[in-house]
Amino acid sequence: MANRLNEKLHRRESDRGLKGVLATPKAERFLDEALLAALSTVGTPGHIGFDDADFVIQIETIDHRVGMALWGGEDMQRYPFLGAS
Repeated sequence: MANRLNEKLHRRESDRGLKGVLATPKAERFLDEALLAALSTVGTPGHIGFDDADFVIQIETIDHRVGMALWGGEDMQRYPFLGAS
């Protein structure tokens, strides 16, 4: 992803064990802003969107552990269930 400019990203979260702690609009905005700032810092600006995303970022929290997955276009074509939903 680092060599592609102006990508559309879809970010989704799943909170298990921390419901009501992380799943707030403020926390979601923070994650979006941090992600976009990091992309901009390395010279690959992007934007958040739901339709026709180039990448899907899935963030899972289970108790106090966090996992993340990143899927691109080829992954989403091969496995349509990975796309923005």
